[in-house]
Amino acid sequence: MDLLVAKFTLRYNGKDYKAGDVLKGIDDDKARAIIRIADGDVIAVNSTDVESPETGKPQADADIVENDGGIPPVDPKKTVSRGK
Repeated sequence: MDLLVAKFTLRYNGKDYKAGDVLKGIDDDKARAIIRIADGDVIAVNSTDVESPETGKPQADADIVENDGGIPPVDPKKTVSRGK
């Protein structure tokens, strides 16, 4: 099973994996345990979904994660008013 580090850093077998890194060929039982413990910070993926066809390297997080309906960007100057 392949795992994608979605947030933060994962240390596995003495190596640190940052957000956007893909761990390939992890044993299914170990992968399920990592996903359960990581609580959403690591997700299971197919390697074909993550790799760029041109380079074969993992794509950036922004290319992988679709719009999840989260909080939209905010312009602080428009949201803060000064009372006069």
